[in-house]
This record gives sequence, structure tokens and C-alpha cells, in this order.
Amino acid sequence: TQSGGNIEKVALVIDIRGGVFFDDFFETLNYLKQSEFKYEIKERLVVLSNKNGYTKEFNIVSFNNGEPMYDIRKWNTNEDRMMKGISLNKEELLALRDKLNEISI
Repeated sequence: TQSGGNIEKVALVIDIRGGVFFDDFFETLNYLKQSEFKYEIKERLVVLSNKNGYTKEFNIVSFNNGEPMYDIRKWNTNEDRMMKGISLNKEELLALRDKLNEISI
């Protein structure tokens, strides 16, 4: 779970079929602990829906100081917690637009 943008709990799933356990586990945990995930909403384009304390939004967002991307995802009302979403660069967005224009809605 998340609170204030910090990860409080992590679920660990192990696939025993691989036959390798915890080789890099503690090294990876340390890396994740030292890494900080950053995001900045550069431009708010549209709120698509608003349900149960979350808004589904289409925005331009920069993740970890990277190139801004077109982003669709759910955010809590404080916008300090995000859910899974999809980020598209300009070419991907144009391809999606072209395909949507072909669909009869």
C-alpha cells in the first residue's frame, strides 16, 4: 500500500520452478529503497471520470525527470497516489488517434 507517495508494504511472489531463490533479492531491495520515483504533471488535459475518490485523467506527465508523456491513469483526489495506467509518446498517441478515428462509436 502507499501513503503520501511512500511504499509501506510489498507483496513478494516466488516462482519455485526457476530453481533460484533470493540470489539478488537483498541487492534489489536495497536499490529500490534508495531509488525515488518522481513524477510531475506538466499539463492537465481532461478528467475522464470521477468515482470513489479517484479521477481517471488524461494528462501530460514526466516520470523520473524523463521526457513528458501522454498519460491515462487513475489518481486519488490529492494526486499523491496513482494507479496503473498507460503512457504514450507522441507517435503512439497519433497511432491511437488514427485507429480511434476508424472506429464507429
